[in-house]
Amino acid sequence: MTLRSRNDQEKALLKEKIQNAAVEIIVKEGYHKLSIRKIAQEIGYSPTTIYNYFKNKEDILESIALSVYIETIVTIQQKFSQNPVLNPLEKLEVGCTTFIQTMVKNPEKFRAVMLSGRRQILNQYENAQHLPRRTEVLQQILEDGARQNIFRPVSDETAEMILVALMGFVFHIVSEQIEDDQTIDTMSEHYLTLLIQGLKKEVHH
Repeated sequence: MTLRSRNDQEKALLKEKIQNAAVEIIVKEGYHKLSIRKIAQEIGYSPTTIYNYFKNKEDILESIALSVYIETIVTIQQKFSQNPVLNPLEKLEVGCTTFIQTMVKNPEKFRAVMLSGRRQILNQYENAQHLPRRTEVLQQILEDGARQNIFRPVSDETAEMILVALMGFVFHIVSEQIEDDQTIDTMSEHYLTLLIQGLKKEVHH
């Protein structure tokens, strides 16, 4: 390993340590109690060191939210690449299921963002220019499904409403500390059946 690679690895590990400390403080004490000084005390570094990585606590929270989002969107894109012949309904089912599964893998990070009271920070995702906006993929699936007569006509806000509903469901699982995979899968299946049923276009015989 080169010196530069070692330095990059050390920086990544320290950033992760800062994020994890911030998550722990938010979950235990609330976002209002989070401060750079408190994080520094938690991990045994000076506040100045943390400022070398993050501008402020809001910047830390955004990085936490973005790390979860990146994992989620990359996993969904991989699933779609592995199954290129999926129709819009199948894509919606796979995408929503993957969203839930990935989010519940990061329960503390998810809780920290939601409990911060700054859910609007999720709107910062589009700042990552190499990633689609958070509703872009979902909206495209819905519009394709409407064109193919699979879904009812959709509005510009449909994807946002579905995303909010999915996040509410994940928050319920995380808040109730449901950890059994089979239970989560069963709940998710029932929930998505209800959610997607409302989007399907009625077929008249």
